[in-house]
Amino acid sequence: MKLILTTTLVAVAMIAGSMVAVADDDSHASDIVALKDLHVAFHQAVSHAGTDPATKLARVEAVLALWTDDGVS
Repeated sequence: MKLILTTTLVAVAMIAGSMVAVADDDSHASDIVALKDLHVAFHQAVSHAGTDPATKLARVEAVLALWTDDGVS
């Protein structure tokens, strides 16, 4: 499972990096990269939550920190 997660994160980083490298000033590549970063951060926060309450609480707080008060990232 860790290998799949690591491979996925590397692939996302490579795609995001390549998009930035070829992006024009008037493109939406920066928005797409920001969305990919949010996606990665979300999955890091919800993956492997652990079994002890302190770890679960830390993961829930990490997920909640990704969003603003009005629900828009």
